[in-house]
Amino acid sequence: MRVSRLLRLGAKLRAHANFDVYNVFNAASILGLNNTYGSQWRVPVSSTATGSGVLNGRLFQFSGGLSF
Repeated sequence: MRVSRLLRLGAKLRAHANFDVYNVFNAASILGLNNTYGSQWRVPVSSTATGSGVLNGRLFQFSGGLSF
């Protein structure tokens, strides 16, 4: 998701500012559940063949540019 703003600073000078948020729609739900007993209980869900059990964190970025 990006929020951007264009600023005119004269006849030919322009600046733009951006605020980006990555992984904004991630959920905090459980992705997998290991119901087995034995040695498998020590294996995290993310390392099994069912997929990743850990969501990536949200990242924020500020950026901008100047055109003249």
